[in-house]
Amino acid sequence: KYGYNIFQKRNRYLTNANMEEIFLSRFLHNLSLSEKEKNYIVDNTLARVQVIDPVRGNDIFCVGKITEDLE
Repeated sequence: KYGYNIFQKRNRYLTNANMEEIFLSRFLHNLSLSEKEKNYIVDNTLARVQVIDPVRGNDIFCVGKITEDLE
């Protein structure tokens, strides 16, 4: 009922800096890495997202860097 909708508009308030901060705080905050190492991981991590349509079977794939601009 409240899932993803392909026709949703992009959240213009979610910036690359916000996405980077979310990734750092959720995934890398417990690791004993330097800031330089964390920034390297963030800048070079590719994410692959699959949105599954269980009814029609038309899955949507998206691949890109975490810090890449949204269009």
